[in-house]
Amino acid sequence: MSISPFVLQKHPAPLQFIQQCICDGVYRSTGSRRHSSAKLSDYNDKIQKQIRQCLLKKTGVYISGSTGVGKTHLLAAIIHEIYTNKFCENVAHLNSTKDKRLDYIKGVCYMAESHDINNEIKTIYSNNEKAVTELIRDYVEIPHLFIDDFGAEKQTEHTSDVWDAIFNARWCKDNLAATYITSNLSIKKIQERYGSRISSRIKGMCFEIELVGKDKRVG
Repeated sequence: MSISPFVLQKHPAPLQFIQQCICDGVYRSTGSRRHSSAKLSDYNDKIQKQIRQCLLKKTGVYISGSTGVGKTHLLAAIIHEIYTNKFCENVAHLNSTKDKRLDYIKGVCYMAESHDINNEIKTIYSNNEKAVTELIRDYVEIPHLFIDDFGAEKQTEHTSDVWDAIFNARWCKDNLAATYITSNLSIKKIQERYGSRISSRIKGMCFEIELVGKDKRVG
C-alpha cells in the first residue's frame, strides 16, 4: 500500500524539517518530486482564497478536473499550507507500534491514492471482515485525510459500503476531520457512479473546486 505520512512534531520544528516531511510524503504518494515544492501561490487568487477559507472553517475540499490540470499538485499545496501556516492545532508525534498504519494516522495528515485504500478494503474483507470496523475507525480519526484520484478505483459492493461508512463518519465529525479529494469526476458524476449516499456525504463535507485547462504533462 502506498502511504504518505506527513508528520509534524509536537514541539515547534524548523521550517526545513517541515518541508522535508512534505517533500518525502508527496513523493511517496505520487512518485513525483514536482509536487514537493507545491504552494498555493502556484494557483490564482480566487483558488488561494477559497482554500484558505476552507482551512479556516475546517471544511474539506473536492478538486475535480480532467487529467493533468494540477489536482494532485493542489493537494500537495494544501498540505504545505496546513503545516507552514499553522492550520493544524492538534498535532501529535508518532509513537512506535507494530501497526504502521496506526503510526501514520497519529500524524496530522495522511495521503493515499484511492485505489490503494480500495485494495486495503478488499484484502481485509477477504481475510477478516471483523477488521473492517477497525479500518473505518482508523480512517475516520485522521485529522486531515487526502484521497487522490477518487473514482479511478474498481468498486465492489463491499468496498462501496466501506467508503460510504468512512465518508459518513467523517461527515458526522463535522470540523474535527477535514477530507480533501481529487477526482476526474464531478460530484454529479460521483452520484451517477456510486449513488446518492456517497455523493451527498462528499458534498456535505467538501467545497468543490473545478480545475480547468490543458494537460500540463503533455507538451
